[in-house]
Amino acid sequence: MVNNAHVIFGTGPVGMADMRELRRRGVQDIRMVNRSGRLQGENNVRVIRGDASNAAESIAICEEAAVVYHCAQPGYLNWPKRFPAITNGILEGAAAANAKLVYADNLYMYTGNN
Repeated sequence: MVNNAHVIFGTGPVGMADMRELRRRGVQDIRMVNRSGRLQGENNVRVIRGDASNAAESIAICEEAAVVYHCAQPGYLNWPKRFPAITNGILEGAAAANAKLVYADNLYMYTGNN
C-alpha cells in the first residue's frame, strides 16, 4: 500500500490555505474533512463528511494518508469540551495510517487587544 493522500481536518481559513498550497505544489490526492461534507467553490479535492472526535471515523478517513493536517477548531466556548476529543481522534487517524501529523495552532492569540 502506498500512502500518498493528504488529509486536512478543518475547512476554515487555515485548512483552506493548506489545501491551496498543496494544490499549488501539485498534490493530487487531497481530502478535506468537515462535519457537513460540503465545500463550496473548490474543485479537485475530495470533501468528506466526518467527525474528527470519533476515532474510528478518523482512522477510516486517514487510510492511505501520508500527511494529516490538524486544522479543526471548535468554537471558542466549546474548546474545553470538544478540543481534546477532536485532537485525540485526529491523532488516532494519523497514527493508524503511520502518517506525518501537521498541527496548525489556533489564531485566538492574534485577535487580542492591540
